[in-house]
Amino acid sequence: MTAPKIAILSSPDAWHVADLLRAAGTRKLSLEIADPEKLRVDCPGRPGSPQ
Repeated sequence: MTAPKIAILSSPDAWHVADLLRAAGTRKLSLEIADPEKLRVDCPGRPGSPQ
């Protein structure tokens, strides 16, 4: 079985991030912190559809 990939949507400076990283490390899990201020989404429409 492969280990799950876990992402936390949070500011890296939030009070709980260090504890989540520590807990993930004790279980040999990979944890990624995704700062919502730096996320970007691109949802292109179909050709000819209104924008």
